[in-house]
Amino acid sequence: MSKTLPIKYGRRYKWRPDSWQILSFSIVFLVLLPLISILSNLFGPAGDAWQHIVDTNLLHYIRTSALLILGTTLLSALIAVSSAWAIAFYDFPGRRFFEWALILPLALPAYISAYAYIGILDYDSLVQQLLAPLLPLPIREYFMSLSGAIFIFAFALYPYLYLITRIAFQRQSRTILESARLLGHSSRSIFWKVALPLSRPAIAAGLALIFMETMNDYGLVKYFGVYTFTTGIFEAWYELDASAAATRLSALLMLLTFGMIGLELWQRRQKGYASSSNMDLTLSRVKKRGSKAIFPLVVCFLPFFFGFLLPGTQLASWSIGSIGKLESEFLTPFLNSMMLASTTAIIIVAVALVVVYTTHLHRSTEMKLLSKISTLGYSIPGAIIAIGIIAPFVYFQRTVHEFMTGVFGISTGLFLSSTIGFLLIGYTIRFLALAFNPLESGFERNCRNLDEAARILGRTPLQALREVDLPLLRGTIFTAAILVFVDVLKDLPLTLLLAPPNFPTLATEAHYLAENEVIAQAGTIASAIVLAGMIPVYILNRLMTGDLTENTEQ
Repeated sequence: MSKTLPIKYGRRYKWRPDSWQILSFSIVFLVLLPLISILSNLFGPAGDAWQHIVDTNLLHYIRTSALLILGTTLLSALIAVSSAWAIAFYDFPGRRFFEWALILPLALPAYISAYAYIGILDYDSLVQQLLAPLLPLPIREYFMSLSGAIFIFAFALYPYLYLITRIAFQRQSRTILESARLLGHSSRSIFWKVALPLSRPAIAAGLALIFMETMNDYGLVKYFGVYTFTTGIFEAWYELDASAAATRLSALLMLLTFGMIGLELWQRRQKGYASSSNMDLTLSRVKKRGSKAIFPLVVCFLPFFFGFLLPGTQLASWSIGSIGKLESEFLTPFLNSMMLASTTAIIIVAVALVVVYTTHLHRSTEMKLLSKISTLGYSIPGAIIAIGIIAPFVYFQRTVHEFMTGVFGISTGLFLSSTIGFLLIGYTIRFLALAFNPLESGFERNCRNLDEAARILGRTPLQALREVDLPLLRGTIFTAAILVFVDVLKDLPLTLLLAPPNFPTLATEAHYLAENEVIAQAGTIASAIVLAGMIPVYILNRLMTGDLTENTEQ
């Protein structure tokens, strides 16, 4: 007779994290470090500079930021929703071209588009000569204002909303929309009463992205003299040399950003997406030919023209005329930018793989929550991240310096602040989400069962990752790396605050040249950023239209 082993009650099992979890927790802590730093510094002394900002500029920052956000989101919504509806609902000549061409403004950062428009409206331009008899001041003086900033932001950022809304329209149930047609509703009535309400969560998500990108910008608002929270942070940090004031402005902007994110999440919970699991049931497009095609053509052509074609043509003309004059000046920023973007892409893809794979190994609610927290940096403006990591890392370096000096007599100084390591940390926090999201999707789509089978057959997690997952994810890893590469290439706020001295990049060099009114040379350098930015736009369009199959990675 076999003996029954006694059951021991009351034993407590201690949770022991493995190396994957420890690495992931460290990454999450790094992402949260700027937020913790800013919130902790709020309880320190404010200083005279902060009181000066409160008395003089704070209300102006709030008012200007609010007007900029309101104007940009309203104009972006008008552009994006109307063009997305035209692409999703109508079949007209040129539709297939505009379907992807409307995404191209994503390759043109707002501050680069601003340089191009100022070149178009310059004092000796054709536009100025035509309008000079009608205006008391040069047209450039009117455009370099809050209204001009709203115009450029809207035409540069609307693709974020266009992409999401287009998909929401295309996935709406044919049954619902055809029923509305049979009940006698016109296309306009179907749009306002059926399609638009069903797409409200998608529109809210797109507007949240536009809000975050608007608040992250520094180059355009600085160049146009529009004083927002971001320009206030830079002014407090550089001109007033007041870190406490910059921290408080960052905290206000951070609360504003999180409030917008919370509003978008609440909106998403209140309304659901209307979609069909069978794509054959999606709405058939209404054919428009002849004069009836004018409306969708105009709706799609204007965003493409003002968002990409017009500024892109100006940049191209500068490049053709000035490229020979910039060979020596262009080389150093170009090499620095390539090195930074490549190194950051490798680091971020590796870090994202760790977090994604840890979540894949430990399918717990806590681990999934931590993985989402690791992507929080992309929703935080770059200026906040920079200010948030400077204080703790400076404190760490001073502590190391005091220890090394006291024990070994070796002076280390601020060994990290004078290197690109500081900048790479900021980039990793800011752009981790760009690699995390495609890798997470790739794991769930291609690797889940095969990875588990490899571990059942005796492979360790690291062996399964190396021998099974990485070969399957090669295409996804390449896509993630390209997305990170281009965003780092065109980043301005983080680079200005954290780059070591005498380390120019394409973005910072274009910014400095534009500030010094050397617009043509700034536009020539900016053209390289735009050309690089067209690569992820092409990838993104193929992903959105389904031309990249699920097995591309294999």
